[in-house]
Amino acid sequence: MNRILDPDLRSDKPQRGAPDKGQALAPIRLPALVPIAKSKEHFGWSRATSYRLAAAGALRLLKVGAATYVQSESALAYIATLSPMVLKAENGR
Repeated sequence: MNRILDPDLRSDKPQRGAPDKGQALAPIRLPALVPIAKSKEHFGWSRATSYRLAAAGALRLLKVGAATYVQSESALAYIATLSPMVLKAENGR
């Protein structure tokens, strides 16, 4: 549902919890290039991790003048390769 068009979803309060079944999450808009210093804010990992991932060939960094940027497309491609976390129940259940 569209928050702007649906009056029931219009709210200044942040939405909490998972969306209802059938309700899609709003797409995330990222700039094509994210300053490496903002890696934590946009991708959830540190600047140092960005450099480690780039050294391993998993992430593409670009230089524009003196600034270093993470290519968002490569970051999203890396995230897509990650395995979901599997939690084990306590006491082997």
